Amino acid sequence: MQSGVPSNDALPAENRGMGIAVSMWIQQPLGIEHVVTIAADASLRLALARDKRRAHLTQLVHRRDQGISSWSDFYAVMGDQPFLAKLDEYPEALLIAGCDWSATTAITRLFRRLPGFADSSWDHDDELDGALLLAGRRDRPTAGRPCFQTTYVRDRYREYFAHDDFKLVWIVREPRAAVRSLLTTRGRALPARNALGLSGKSASGQGTSRLEKACAAYVASIRQTMELKERLGRRVAIVDYDELAADRNRLLPALCRFAEVGCDAHVLRHLHGKSVRKGALASFEATIVDELALSAYRRARAAATLSLAHG
Repeated sequence: MQSGVPSNDALPAENRGMGIAVSMWIQQPLGIEHVVTIAADASLRLALARDKRRAHLTQLVHRRDQGISSWSDFYAVMGDQPFLAKLDEYPEALLIAGCDWSATTAITRLFRRLPGFADSSWDHDDELDGALLLAGRRDRPTAGRPCFQTTYVRDRYREYFAHDDFKLVWIVREPRAAVRSLLTTRGRALPARNALGLSGKSASGQGTSRLEKACAAYVASIRQTMELKERLGRRVAIVDYDELAADRNRLLPALCRFAEVGCDAHVLRHLHGKSVRKGALASFEATIVDELALSAYRRARAAATLSLAHG
């Protein structure tokens, strides 16, 4: 059988590799010639599939920021970019932060129940949603006064000092409860020991334990408390969560006055003392926490701007 199929090289340059109809003359034994038209679309389908994949990847790149769904994604995308880059676009914002594991989520949600605050969340993680807004990775929320939880700022807390039109509620908590919360959250990574000012060995000569790292992180957060009070002055309210929950009828209205918002008595029931407990630390663990972190907690209590101890 003979065929008159033109080679790919014989095709015009613009048609090579595309879905071009190719005519073949097939000589049958009886001398009858048939013209068979082949739609050479296999290469076309491959090209279209390739272009579709490229377009999909391009779309993923453009949507990368909008697709952040975890804190690991957020920190990876942000790198050294400022976390609070768009804070000035949210005038009179109320920020809730403080020591890790100090019930800042509960306080933030309490304020959002009050009239006038905007609902700036759209997913299961309120703090991450707010972080995307403040970093400029998402558009502004609906109208209303913004309230953001900003505990995630952590060691980049000096970004607060670059902005003016906001108020910060800073929550501290006694160290046993805070450290216990960390120890029950095994997925939470702690800073490296050198970042916490720790040597490679503990006082007993052993390697630095997770408990000791947690205490060092707690003490570091207390140092932030003192600097925030000094630099922000009246724009920051420092309050002890355990004291706030234990006597919410007196301290919560004072906190609302600081935030310049009316205090709805109905929201008081959302703040309770059930989570105020020393925790099930072993006696030796409690001793270590007291030795390493209790004096720092006392300094924070003395620096509190809203406290029953201050009358």
